[in-house]
Amino acid sequence: AAYNCLLGVLVLVQSAGGVLRKSLPRATWSAVHRVTGAALLVAAAYNCLLGAAMIGRMETGTKRAYSLVCAATATCAMLGGMMEVQRRRHSTHAKLERKL
Repeated sequence: AAYNCLLGVLVLVQSAGGVLRKSLPRATWSAVHRVTGAALLVAAAYNCLLGAAMIGRMETGTKRAYSLVCAATATCAMLGGMMEVQRRRHSTHAKLERKL
C-alpha cells in the first residue's frame, strides 16, 4: 500500500509541475521534474518486473516471458541512459556556445 501511495504522490507532483511550470523558477521546476520523472521510470521498471514475476508464479510455461521482460527492461534502461548522456552533452555544448 505504501508503494502505491508513493506512486500516487509522484504522479501528483509531476501533474502539479505541469500546471505550475510557468510560475516556478526554471531551475527549480527542472530539478523537481527530473527527479520525479526518474523515480517514476524506476517504478515503472519495477512494476514490469513485478508483474512478470507474478505471472510466472500464476501461469505455467511463462519462465521465458519473465526473462524477456527482464531483457526488455534492461534494454530500455540502457537506451534511456544513453539518451540522457546525449541530452546532457548537447545541453553543455549549447551553454558553451552561448558564452562565446
